[in-house]
Amino acid sequence: MTDLPLAIAFSEAVGCIVDPDFSDEKAACLVVEADGSAFMLLTRDFFPSSPDLPVGDPATSAAAITAVMLDSRADVIELGCMDPIPAGGVPHVDGAAG
Repeated sequence: MTDLPLAIAFSEAVGCIVDPDFSDEKAACLVVEADGSAFMLLTRDFFPSSPDLPVGDPATSAAAITAVMLDSRADVIELGCMDPIPAGGVPHVDGAAG
């Protein structure tokens, strides 16, 4: 990603907490649940240090797709996430984003 602060802001807006022990200006660890569920955000320059594969071009290929399927927006909020739409999330409707 090219804008780590923006990605962190979105993640915090939907209820994630930054773990400072595993975060710096190149990467951030976002805790989803207190029991340890977490994910990492890596800047584009830092990402190649992880896999042994070339970094894809985000304009032409998907780098990652992560989804949690629930029946409603209310269920997302009940799961413990804040409302993702005001934070910049895009709902998936009828097979297309938007």
